[in-house]
Amino acid sequence: MAERKLTEKQVEGVVATLTKIRNLFGRKGEHWIKGEEADGMGNFCLLGARKEIDGRHERLASDLLNLAATKDDVVDRLYYRYVDVNDNQETTFEDIKALISKAKRLAKSGKVRIGPETISVV
Repeated sequence: MAERKLTEKQVEGVVATLTKIRNLFGRKGEHWIKGEEADGMGNFCLLGARKEIDGRHERLASDLLNLAATKDDVVDRLYYRYVDVNDNQETTFEDIKALISKAKRLAKSGKVRIGPETISVV
């Protein structure tokens, strides 16, 4: 299967999913954590928030977060690079907001292509 562009419906859906993930963390990041997916008290890391949202565009949101978390133009769809960013000792909530914003911009750019095993920017 060849790489393909995101459809308009996919872009709308994934942007909505990424917004839900961002909102799950609270206004000031009071519900964002590192080191574990969720703590049972309403706090989540990026991966935990993505799983909590669990929707039709969850996988695509994960792919775009991966792409946003790297300087590479092509990434493997099976490795969650954004988890490393989330759990990095120096990462702040501002970094997480910037990562989510970058993923949204990538979705809207029209430059993202998805293949069976990779996602890329052209």
